[in-house]
Amino acid sequence: MNSARARWVVAGYGERAAYVRAEQPPPPPKLLAHLLRRTAHVAELPCGTGHFVLAYAQAGVEVTLLDASAAMLQVAVERAATAGVPTERTHIRRCLIQQLDRLPGVDAVVVPNAALNQLAAQCPLTDILAGIRAALVPGSRILLQALCTRPGVTDGCAFYDPDLPDGAWRTDRRLDPARAAGAAYRQRRQHHDATGLALRIDFAYLSASGNRLHATSVDLRLIPAADLTDALTAVGYRIIGKLTSTRSRFTEILAAVPGGPQ
Repeated sequence: MNSARARWVVAGYGERAAYVRAEQPPPPPKLLAHLLRRTAHVAELPCGTGHFVLAYAQAGVEVTLLDASAAMLQVAVERAATAGVPTERTHIRRCLIQQLDRLPGVDAVVVPNAALNQLAAQCPLTDILAGIRAALVPGSRILLQALCTRPGVTDGCAFYDPDLPDGAWRTDRRLDPARAAGAAYRQRRQHHDATGLALRIDFAYLSASGNRLHATSVDLRLIPAADLTDALTAVGYRIIGKLTSTRSRFTEILAAVPGGPQ
């Protein structure tokens, strides 16, 4: 793990928290409802602002929100309360995913919204997946949302379009300035390296008059779909479900830690 890089990432999210508070959470994964039907305690990691807390509240599960950014955790806890997750059933843990300890009582983990791609830009994919597996009890399940590549096809999502040219700014979100530290909209642009797998996305938050209030960047690594399934198998997961995406959605993989109830 590149600890300096990890600290840079966490600092960037701390500065961004005031602006992302007003952003709408992404739609839940298609496999999430299936996961939650047999879940008592779900952990979302890294949770950011709490991507799927409404689904957790509706399922009536206990929730652990885990992130290295204190500012993001604060927003996530607020969103969970607003969504209806009882305070006594909401747990928070602040740490880097690469330094994850045991998650007692947790029987399901959600790694949301291309967080795996961002982690894969910091350290080997097998290290990330093995670290999460070591934190879980036998029989636990993990749901991954990842930007993957397959021959001739690359996944897309709300903040990444593989068909857009590199370096071109585009407005992708309108914001409520009263809730977004004065920002009225967000712009983004993307850059790929020569391999096409290393990806940087720049974000800029602008006022209604066009003044730039904040800018930040996120580094990700697009993951060949076969590499992801191979890495999961190599560190001991059993793949139990998979949804191959279209250009506008993530690849979703549901896997289990062998042993215990499945």
